[in-house]
Amino acid sequence: MDLGSIQQLIALPTSVTALAVSTAMALRQYRITRSTSRDSHTRTTLMSLNAEFRTDSFQHSLDYVLRHLAADFTPDHGISGLPLEARVHVYRVGHLYGDYGILAVLPTADRELILSYVHGRVLEAWKKLQPYAEQERTRGCGTYWSYFENLAHLAATADKPRILDRLGLRRFDGMGWLESATSPAGGQNNNSRPLRGLPKAASHSAEGVISDCDQVAAVAPESVRRRS
Repeated sequence: MDLGSIQQLIALPTSVTALAVSTAMALRQYRITRSTSRDSHTRTTLMSLNAEFRTDSFQHSLDYVLRHLAADFTPDHGISGLPLEARVHVYRVGHLYGDYGILAVLPTADRELILSYVHGRVLEAWKKLQPYAEQERTRGCGTYWSYFENLAHLAATADKPRILDRLGLRRFDGMGWLESATSPAGGQNNNSRPLRGLPKAASHSAEGVISDCDQVAAVAPESVRRRS
């Protein structure tokens, strides 16, 4: 065997190794890029849903569902049997929470982030709308609002304060910043920092740790009530 053949035999494993490493790095970069792209799309969708949640029209509809729907109309005729004005409010609330529910089951979605935002309100909304949805299911659509219902289930079984802890949220107890959202009020820890100038109303108990969305005080005008 001449010298050239020996050099080729030596170089071959090196070339194969380099090709394998290059291929592995390319595949890894592709997966990272694809994951980043999906994550970015998911977050963009979540922010879009959050923006819709904060609109006056949705807040008016949510207020109607939570405060007035059951008093105005029984669930006997489901949702499709409601008068148009009431039906618009119900659809707006149910479909938005359904969209949150679809997002929550996607493998690329941050489910805890979603639940930290919709936790309290989705439970209230589903409790009010469940009888209407169940009646609607008897009319031929047995899976009506399944994503909405599943989102309510996820929220009911989620430990929201712990979720806020894992997200890194902190809480102010009136004297200083506590280490986590579940730290007991009234006792600072080594990481708490006093903050002067805040009113006493800023403090709240550990049981009251809720996100801004749960504190929305929407007031629906009388025009959304059923006209007699």
